[in-house]
Amino acid sequence: MARRSGRARRGGCDDPHRGVDGPPPWRRPSAPAGVGVLCHPRARRGVATRAQACRFVPAPPPQRRADPVRAAAALASGRPADGCGRRPRRRRDRPCGGGPGRGAGSPADRHRDRRRRVRPAGRLARRRPGRQCPPPARVAEGRVVSDGLVIASNRGPVRWEIDADGRRHARKGAGGLVTALTGALAQEPGQWVSVALDTNDREIAAEHHGKALSVDLEGTTTQVRPIDVGERFEGYYDEVSNRWLWFTVHDLWGAPYEPSGVGWHDPWYEAYLPANAQVGQAAAEAVDDLGGNADVMLQDYHLCAAGRHVRRAHPKARLLHYLHTPWPTPRMLGRLPDPVVSGVLDGLLANDVVAFSSPKWAERFRETAQVAAGAARDGDALLIDGRRVVVADFVLGVDTDALTRRADADDVRAAGATLDEQRGDRTMLVRADRTDLSKNILRGLLAYERLLETHPEWRERVWHYANLNASRQGVPDASRQGVPEYRAYLQACQQVAERIVERFGEAVLEFSVGDDYPAALAALQRYDVLLTNPVIDGTNLVAKEGAVLNERDGVLVLSRNAGACDVLGDAAVTVNPYDVESTAEALHTALSLQPDERAARAQQLRRQAQVGPPGEWLATQRAVLRDAVAERVGGRTPAPGPRAAQALPPLRPQGHLGPVGRAHRALPRLSPGVFA
Repeated sequence: MARRSGRARRGGCDDPHRGVDGPPPWRRPSAPAGVGVLCHPRARRGVATRAQACRFVPAPPPQRRADPVRAAAALASGRPADGCGRRPRRRRDRPCGGGPGRGAGSPADRHRDRRRRVRPAGRLARRRPGRQCPPPARVAEGRVVSDGLVIASNRGPVRWEIDADGRRHARKGAGGLVTALTGALAQEPGQWVSVALDTNDREIAAEHHGKALSVDLEGTTTQVRPIDVGERFEGYYDEVSNRWLWFTVHDLWGAPYEPSGVGWHDPWYEAYLPANAQVGQAAAEAVDDLGGNADVMLQDYHLCAAGRHVRRAHPKARLLHYLHTPWPTPRMLGRLPDPVVSGVLDGLLANDVVAFSSPKWAERFRETAQVAAGAARDGDALLIDGRRVVVADFVLGVDTDALTRRADADDVRAAGATLDEQRGDRTMLVRADRTDLSKNILRGLLAYERLLETHPEWRERVWHYANLNASRQGVPDASRQGVPEYRAYLQACQQVAERIVERFGEAVLEFSVGDDYPAALAALQRYDVLLTNPVIDGTNLVAKEGAVLNERDGVLVLSRNAGACDVLGDAAVTVNPYDVESTAEALHTALSLQPDERAARAQQLRRQAQVGPPGEWLATQRAVLRDAVAERVGGRTPAPGPRAAQALPPLRPQGHLGPVGRAHRALPRLSPGVFA
């Protein structure tokens, strides 16, 4: 009889027939006596989720369960982990001494375990100069207890401004996510590591020699550590992050022509990887500053390779990487050069938890790791190289209190008065986006033009206000205008906007490009219809912010490929973002809805948009991270699963990966069938 996986023996979901699209919606039947229910752990908490099925198997006989508290105490003291069903192995090459081993839990085995004491960690450490033992993770009531929090991201929480006297002041960055993370750092020791994006950031980094400094952000003291990556910034940020990775995860490549694989070597090896190494090493130093015991939370696609550097410095670190973007299918990821795929997956799989904003993206990552990295599936987790990596999704909602306070400011009221004057008595169609290819602005304008062509009754009744942000937090080119494709795209959007005005008059469209956040908030308060039609999006907080702020029972026209569609789709008018004709008809439908239906939809949107506020979003991630690490600390070692039959050997760079012109060993090229 085939041996069941580790998750099945522990009562987890182990259905080999689950595919990318998942089985029918999960339902929990009643179990007859003597029968155990195997289901996803989220189902055991009473939460029904899509693509999570359960099945019945005979209940196994009662077994002694591992006690993570006793196991952690044994690891810390060097004593045998008696009572957890595992006996220690005597190994002289283990610097921390002992730890759980293999063995049966019989009385004879336990008696033998008491006699086979493990050499204390102190003596072993003294025998191996230069090796330092990381402090053991503290466990209380089965949970790992953190002594701090380290956040690493491309963009930090601070924007530096210079006043008339030439003095530099720190201003808090915009957004509920910054508020939640800085709030967490105010409640416990911690640091925020980020890349220096502009001249002020670089000067601050130079003045403090890359070390942390304390800044006061609206009454909250936060430790920030800006890292200057120097001349690598352009290759790291514009070329790899905002072109290769962003285009890949959002499926923006023009397949017949790009990507070509030409000119990728320098930006990857000489910019992105070294920049990630700098940030990872800085995060590891931040962990050292906090006594070696902290939760490390890496953010987004800019730092895909940073996790392995933290793991190298702190093998027992608690690492979580949250990707705010979608995740591509294996075929889409396979458009990148093989070493890039290898580096991205190796970096992400160095974490204990890899997290996304939608179950769709999490499932794609599991599939990609199985196909391209040879990982084995363990329920919703992955087994690779003797480690267990949890892959999870966490819905990110709106910080309602902070958002409404900001929208009540004087500058927002003034912007609102201007908009009221411009709109007159017309119905207001709004979009508020960055000038980004993934936001699908061009097709949105074409759909509006088509609406005016096919439904001429709206020409005198509707006003389209497009508030487009070409910068972010005052950083030039922050909306990726440093990438040629983005500049060309913005020019194409402006040309279509000018054509609409020429055809139908100035009263039908206001196309505003700049950095007018107060006007964007005022528009979200006043829209009758909000158009949010990204090609694909990780979350799209604009749709949720509009639902919370709107005061006119506005209707949301939402792309079905947006991550927010998971929670807002039932109350929105959903569209295929690639279909201009259907988007135009969806706009007509939204503009024509009756008041009672508008009110019902708006109420549901407002309620759903507040699910997973940033504070709760952060706390839930940390709880999952600690649970994942508690299993590791408690002695649970997953059996290495078989590699996927269709996968190649692990994608790992081999040999010296030095500058251009120096010898290095390249990976073999993937066969076309690997990503099929």
